[in-house]
Amino acid sequence: MQWPHPSRFVAPVLIPVVLLSACAALPSDPESGLSSSGSNLGDATLDDLGYGPCLTAAALSFLNDSTTDRDALEEALDSRRVAGRILDHRAGRDEELGTWDDEPIVGLGEMLDGDLDISERRVRRFVEGLDASCDARWAENIDWTGETPAPDFLHADSPLEGAGGWNRESSEIEVAMALRGMTGAQLHAVMESDDGFEELRRSRLMESFSYGLPPNEMPWTAKHHRAREAYPLVALTIEWGRYELDEDTDARGRRIYPKLGRELSLGTDVMTDTYYDTRDFAGLMNDVSVRGRVRWDSPGCIRRLLVAAKLGSARVDPVSGIKEVFKIDVRTDAWGCDADEAQLGWAAEMDAHMRTGILPWSSSTFVAPPLRAAYAHLADEGALADVGAVDPADPTRRAEFAGALALLPQAHVQSVRSRFHYNEASVDDLERLYEHGRARLVELGEYLDATDATDATGTPGVAGLRADIEEALGSIPERGLEIYPDEITRDSVVATAERADEISDRLHAIGDILDADDEELLRDLTNARDGRRDENRFSAFVAWVKIRHIESLPEADRTAWNLEGSIVTQHAVDEFRAFYGDSMSDPANPDHVGLREEFNAYAEAAQADDDHPYHRHFRRFNDFDEESDWRDLEAQLELEHFQIVRRQIEAAGSAARAIAFDAARRHYVPRSWRVTSNFIIDTMDFSEYFSHRQWTALSAEQIDGQDLPADAVLDASLINEVQIELGSEAAFVERVAALDAELRRLAADEPDVDVSDICELSDPGRASEVLWNAASDCLGAKDILDTYRGVLTHLAVLKGDALVDDVSDAIDDADGDFGEEPNDLRWAPSTRSKGARALLLLIGGGTD
Repeated sequence: MQWPHPSRFVAPVLIPVVLLSACAALPSDPESGLSSSGSNLGDATLDDLGYGPCLTAAALSFLNDSTTDRDALEEALDSRRVAGRILDHRAGRDEELGTWDDEPIVGLGEMLDGDLDISERRVRRFVEGLDASCDARWAENIDWTGETPAPDFLHADSPLEGAGGWNRESSEIEVAMALRGMTGAQLHAVMESDDGFEELRRSRLMESFSYGLPPNEMPWTAKHHRAREAYPLVALTIEWGRYELDEDTDARGRRIYPKLGRELSLGTDVMTDTYYDTRDFAGLMNDVSVRGRVRWDSPGCIRRLLVAAKLGSARVDPVSGIKEVFKIDVRTDAWGCDADEAQLGWAAEMDAHMRTGILPWSSSTFVAPPLRAAYAHLADEGALADVGAVDPADPTRRAEFAGALALLPQAHVQSVRSRFHYNEASVDDLERLYEHGRARLVELGEYLDATDATDATGTPGVAGLRADIEEALGSIPERGLEIYPDEITRDSVVATAERADEISDRLHAIGDILDADDEELLRDLTNARDGRRDENRFSAFVAWVKIRHIESLPEADRTAWNLEGSIVTQHAVDEFRAFYGDSMSDPANPDHVGLREEFNAYAEAAQADDDHPYHRHFRRFNDFDEESDWRDLEAQLELEHFQIVRRQIEAAGSAARAIAFDAARRHYVPRSWRVTSNFIIDTMDFSEYFSHRQWTALSAEQIDGQDLPADAVLDASLINEVQIELGSEAAFVERVAALDAELRRLAADEPDVDVSDICELSDPGRASEVLWNAASDCLGAKDILDTYRGVLTHLAVLKGDALVDDVSDAIDDADGDFGEEPNDLRWAPSTRSKGARALLLLIGGGTD
């Protein structure tokens, strides 16, 4: 990667190769309906027969409500036969509502043809019969008992100026990927199954990003290594407490560790969101989203109340999947479930507080910042009207309110959300990884010398490899600190990037030699066969060594804490290779023979017993019949070891580039810092969507218990949101904006050059040195921000293939209970926010 070089004759074009490769991994989806219109509506077709959003929402909510039975439909549509067709359509082929083939009515126009085939005259009579539900009746929204009429809605004289509680506001940078190509009903059925969300929410591939661990405790499979190498500049590590040993108990109550290693754990909670809008959906039409949220730790236990507003289109970039939107939120946190009495009370009254905009937890009489911002945005768009009302008890008394914003609960979304944070690894972590990889390079050279492997012995390429190793060791620094520049300047960070690229190229070239032709050279050196039997024996051996270590400890000491950093958490082969060499390699040694027999016996017993706590590690075990089998295991240990050695040598090169990137960050965005706490949030979100009409038909027990009936669900989604923690992006965004503004100011004095795009000069070769340097700094800062944006796409896209495969398997294994696998099942950008999706469902805008 090259950052701007201070030469006025070189155009400052800064598109990092690694960013392009990450973006290119996103599948092309020309039919995905990605919004480019600048509106939350995107490409939605509002097929409402011209009635407008309020009447359309009233009609569709009535038709899709699970409590709307045949009698209610017959009365509304004046035909029992038509009522039956609607019920049959909603229930799908199996004639049962709440199953995988449900088909809600998604637009009024849909009623005119297909299996419904209702006359337009009948449909129009039905819709027009609902007009009373869209009457404003403003007098009902006003308290007339006081001296001054008090409305429950915001207006121009509401206390909009002044304090309104602590809030966060910034540009939310997020990638949202979704499982697409299947109906909401089918997705809901799969997610609620035994193989559903509980299993699918976690991707083991995301454990790749654990740079904060000692190098040998990071996962080093080919998949994990490729995941890191595909985006090396931003080095991430899973937050503390979310990548630990998976402790459990067996049938006898003893501590066991079924995975025999660390496993990503997720914080899971339930969100109950209510999306507000006006009767005519002015917010949706003007790119304003208002949400009230209750976050539950468990039924009856509130973790947080939150009110948020998002302003802007939240357009999705069709290549990267990134969307950016301005967000403001205000919240209150509970301090444990025993202290929830106030929160429970506030939650119960949240609807009234959302209407007035004054939240009790802010201890303020001013409108809360999110609602204040939503009001101001809609006022600027001319979306607010003046209203008047007459006191029902006194016709001579009238109240007038300018710029009324009457928010109503329109849609509800309940989400089960599993999430964790990534932090940036420290520069010390990167230096440690670099130095470890360099030490591996030394080890590889010593191994070649010790085995006396030369071209003359029939192992081609060894002499050249040995020369490459010596040349690399002579040209790359011993310490990672030597890569970092002593003084951070434009020249020093450019030179550091160039040096890091050279280091990386050398180390990856050595890796390429070892990886060529299916690792032919490594297999020749280690005498390992290319066989699944040896791999299965190797896996079983590693598991057995870990189990021996666990069971060697006193029962009281077999805790996850005591096992951290032990052989149980190792992913590299060093200790297992050493154990075999010291204790099991010599068939003439009685102690070695005894351990061989112990291993064989344990593995056979665990394989035969489905209830054995470690059975899964021995399912494919092949016992050892001959001495040659043990020699093959030893060779496989050597091969597995040097496969990881190769990957760690390559990782050292990438670590050098990440160190150089950090130096560039410091120069181009001097007010930024490495965010080593709560930097990126990775959230897997399973959501169920409800109209307000349907939500109010649910019982208090169903809502409080968070166990909602499937027949009430209008739609469902599985969305992975990967976002920079709100506020952590501010230094980068503000720096680019400031430098771009300065560049434009300078360009105004040079008639031959203008600013063609953010930080881009139209003709940099004709720019003055001052202007070129300004563009160089601006592009450098933008490149840093774009690299951080790119890692969001990389993280979100990575998990897609495995997730699609797992959902396909779940559908196949269900033997028709979930229908057939959709032809277009895919992992692709979610084109709309959940709020926009929920509201569009109500007014005939369809789904993603």
